[in-house]
Amino acid sequence: MEKTAMKKPIKIDEENRPAILEAFKLENGRATANTLSGAEAFRLAIEAEQELEKRGIPLSKRKGAQAIFSPSGPANAYQYSMLTTFFEIERNSQGWRLMSVRKVTTRPRSTGGMGLIITREQANIITKKALEGLHVAQYA
Repeated sequence: MEKTAMKKPIKIDEENRPAILEAFKLENGRATANTLSGAEAFRLAIEAEQELEKRGIPLSKRKGAQAIFSPSGPANAYQYSMLTTFFEIERNSQGWRLMSVRKVTTRPRSTGGMGLIITREQANIITKKALEGLHVAQYA
């Protein structure tokens, strides 16, 4: 994967919408097919936040979570890899930040979508919540 052209993270909020749209536009260059726009960063931030909420992660413990997104690859009939956009966001104490946007090559039939990366503490919270009310048998 290539290094992103972004110089520093951008907070995902309405005030920074123009900068986020520009970051995607710069990375995509003249390409318009199979690329993502800055609107996807806003959508992913909402989706990732909802997933953390659904998993029972308190607002005060969401810092450090990351989400990545890349589109799926082309269909079977398409024999070649294609260039597309990949980006990653990270949660800090104030909200989500766009960390990088870059062009990547995707192969036919590859699966895209969101990938959520959580901290060890967040994983422990999720595990504790999942096991709530259960008793784990201890075998020798």
